[in-house]
Amino acid sequence: MGAPFSNVPPPRTSRWPSVSAYGIDVDQYCVTSDPDIYAIGDCSHHDNGFLGRKTRLESVPNAIEQARVAALNMAGQRA
Repeated sequence: MGAPFSNVPPPRTSRWPSVSAYGIDVDQYCVTSDPDIYAIGDCSHHDNGFLGRKTRLESVPNAIEQARVAALNMAGQRA
């Protein structure tokens, strides 16, 4: 078995998005610190209006909604 995600160092590139112990940081459009890279689902660390802070949510409905938002934004439409 390989090492857990938290033990894997990020590659040496300027395009690596901002990663915390909680996941890949994204904004409300699922965009990472690199505007050409999106993250959705279990790995994304995003704002949660209900909790009033960033969180990582492991749920299928959340991943589906983030996929919709990311796809629209990749296509040039703000979702």
